[in-house]
Amino acid sequence: MANETFIHGNQIKTLTELLQARASNQPNMPAYKFLTNRGRQEIPMTYAELDGLARSIGSVLQEKGLKGERALLLYNPGLEYIAAFFWLSLCRSDCRPALSTAVK
Repeated sequence: MANETFIHGNQIKTLTELLQARASNQPNMPAYKFLTNRGRQEIPMTYAELDGLARSIGSVLQEKGLKGERALLLYNPGLEYIAAFFWLSLCRSDCRPALSTAVK
């Protein structure tokens, strides 16, 4: 028997569907906390903020005409990387997020 997740009667099949359901039903609930300064400082992000950032990344890529194109998106470690992952999962793009090795 497989584990099934339901939110308000709707079956959730993917991680992206879970994000969208949480953003709709629990928008102010923390989704992630990114630790900076060797774990001494937290940067929180709610489900609504994560969903909004993921969609804004998607709109920028679409404006640049990259829909359906291959691309590699480089990010420093942080919440933007997570948002890019969710957007790419949402649109089933041939783009891939990757962590940048650049040091600030």
